[in-house]
Amino acid sequence: MEALITSIILFLIARYTNPATLLIGEYLSALVNNFRATS
Repeated sequence: MEALITSIILFLIARYTNPATLLIGEYLSALVNNFRATS
């Protein structure tokens, strides 16, 4: 559930900012997914 909320927040941030932030959002999203997979 936490990861879903995080993903939504990242998506909203990325939507209203520049492509550099979009890349950061993708990176953070990948980290979150990786963390979820290992825990």
